[in-house]
Amino acid sequence: MGHNCNPYHCPVKKLTFIGLLALIVQTASAQKFAFSYSDDFNRLRTEAAAPEQAGVNQQNLDRFVAADTTLKDEEVLKLLIAQTTRSNYQPYNLAFTEVQTGKLNEEGKFAEALALCDSILQIFPFSTKALIEGSFACFKLNKPDSSRNLAIRFNRIMRAVARSGTGTDPEHAFFALSPMDPPLFISRFLDAKVGDITTTRDIHNLQVDMVEMKWPDPSTGQPQSRVLYFYIDHAAQTMSKDVKSASEQKESPAPQPEIPNTKKKSGKKEK
Repeated sequence: MGHNCNPYHCPVKKLTFIGLLALIVQTASAQKFAFSYSDDFNRLRTEAAAPEQAGVNQQNLDRFVAADTTLKDEEVLKLLIAQTTRSNYQPYNLAFTEVQTGKLNEEGKFAEALALCDSILQIFPFSTKALIEGSFACFKLNKPDSSRNLAIRFNRIMRAVARSGTGTDPEHAFFALSPMDPPLFISRFLDAKVGDITTTRDIHNLQVDMVEMKWPDPSTGQPQSRVLYFYIDHAAQTMSKDVKSASEQKESPAPQPEIPNTKKKSGKKEK
């Protein structure tokens, strides 16, 4: 039995910046897992695309969707990397639709928001925006089990992101599967405010997002800020391919979920 709380504001589901650093140190020794984007990403991506890995990928994906908490952070990160090998991995194309889920929740259209989140997760099961907005919609619709499942999946992705680097400079940036992930990592996982978002490149010319994190000093209340870095090069590469594909008219774009026009339906409430 889990906590039945608003996933937007439940303190049980969030870490402070100090907590994040402690998590990285503790889990690094506990799980014996180290990841360097420049050294490991291409290797893990090639391994994920190998035919003999398909069964393991599907098994771990099923465990992830079931919110299996025994799934290791390393296994979640490998799932995220495996997603970059899929032909419909086009995170920038999907971003506009993902944003609509939050707007629907803000308008109180929770059933529509949930339906849209479900349709996004069908084609992109690691959409952090769809997971957190879907969890909130379920909370408002009195579906605590589904809300908890989606919140757990969101947090598993964020834990894997936290384990993928230190975020302190471009060469030690966190891994981000989607451009939606860095601001959500700060606002929903670390419970801080998001400031300016810009891009830079590391020493290997790989694209990195720079996202400003703001929070009040706990003792003085004075505003504090620092920049966190996220590797986004793999996603940026798909944007370049999308432009090329569209101009050459060789490929159809990834399927985009439409905002559903849902009406009230009768059904059983979750307990």
